[in-house]
Amino acid sequence: MPIDKTPYTPGMREVLKISKAEAGRLGHEYIGPEHYLLAVIRKGDGLGIQTLMNLDVDLEGVKKELERMVDTGKGPRPTVGLFWHNADAKRVLETSKQIANEFKHGWVGTEHVLLALSKQEDTVASRCLRDFGVDFDKAKQEVIGVIEGSQKQARKQTPKKSATPTGFEIGAVPSQETRYTSDVREVLALSKIEARRLGHEYIGPGHILLGMLREKDCLAFHVLKKLDVDIEGLRGAVEEKLKAESGPTVYVFTHNAEAQRTLNDAKREAGDMRLVRVGSEHLLLALIKQEHTAAGRCLIDVGVEFDKAKEELIKFIEKNQKYTSATTAFDLCKVFERARNEAQARGAKAVAAEHYLLALLSDQKGIGALRLGRLNVGIEDLKLDLLNQMEVESPSESDPTSAARVLEAAIEIADQRRRRVDADCFLLALTRVEDTIASRTLRQFGVDYHRLLAEIIRFPQ
Repeated sequence: MPIDKTPYTPGMREVLKISKAEAGRLGHEYIGPEHYLLAVIRKGDGLGIQTLMNLDVDLEGVKKELERMVDTGKGPRPTVGLFWHNADAKRVLETSKQIANEFKHGWVGTEHVLLALSKQEDTVASRCLRDFGVDFDKAKQEVIGVIEGSQKQARKQTPKKSATPTGFEIGAVPSQETRYTSDVREVLALSKIEARRLGHEYIGPGHILLGMLREKDCLAFHVLKKLDVDIEGLRGAVEEKLKAESGPTVYVFTHNAEAQRTLNDAKREAGDMRLVRVGSEHLLLALIKQEHTAAGRCLIDVGVEFDKAKEELIKFIEKNQKYTSATTAFDLCKVFERARNEAQARGAKAVAAEHYLLALLSDQKGIGALRLGRLNVGIEDLKLDLLNQMEVESPSESDPTSAARVLEAAIEIADQRRRRVDADCFLLALTRVEDTIASRTLRQFGVDYHRLLAEIIRFPQ
């Protein structure tokens, strides 16, 4: 295979996309090797970041040192502009392809770009890596070890649908195959909402903790209450620490390396208890162990220690042997996934309010469809009118901010009703957020906020 035609892996393509966002964040008009390295760190998964973590590299230290070493421009730049790859960046990409060819790989991944970055003689990225003890030979040896370890693990595993994957696809909602309980999937989905609400382009342990504090039915929340934790006080403390961090120029929503480490620790905690599924309780224990993160520090500040939490967890389980993290009728993750699929199928660049409505309508036995049916709304007729309206307004004209506004409204409604975000909250939010294709179509069928709320009060779930 010719070197210049070696395809990039999805992870590598994501790194290239994030590097553009990093250049914009730093006020640069160009993309250089330093932006690639920042992107590898910010992406949070893949063989590149795994190699650095195995070498015990201080990722946050590398990030801060890189930002100190480069000259910042005149503030953040919009990422929709043109960014040119400088000569060093082009050399790194070419070297990445050469290294992939030497490994006899038919792809270029984050591991190859990391090796290429460490191989350069005099770039900001290579100097920074060397300052943190990473040179080409050491990185190459570790990459080979990581690849061989992954291959051995893959050979050991039986290709069953229920098998736990070795990694977690960053930025995506975990699938049913990940063997997370429904509580954890909902906590992770809520963490994405929290990141957007705070104006962050990444998801870290702090956002995961905020998501957990919103999931009042999960076991982790019960443990925190048993430890007499002031939930609102803890939420405020976490938000205060996270707000100090700079906002993004584009929403990428990648889990950072600390979040990935938290998820891996949660899996280990579940394994230590000889459990096959990871629950919110394991996620809480993992967050406590991350003492250097905003989540870990805030938990310690309110008196939540690892041993105390684990002891309380064991007591709770022993006292409630019948307790299980049962799958709820409304799965927030499924709505996100269906909405994303609807958006992609219709050529939209981002998920909008109308895609959430389509996602709710696609589950004909779900609460959303049943509510509308009680209001004498023909589901198929509503769906047809919605699709027709979406065709009139091209996908490029779809308002991507409407999805964020609906999510924020759903959370606000859930808080007012003192319950988790469910189908009722989503439907109410879709009627409350005005000037969207979804709200206009619902109104044409006589469904407005007050009529829907009256139906929900009259016939609660």
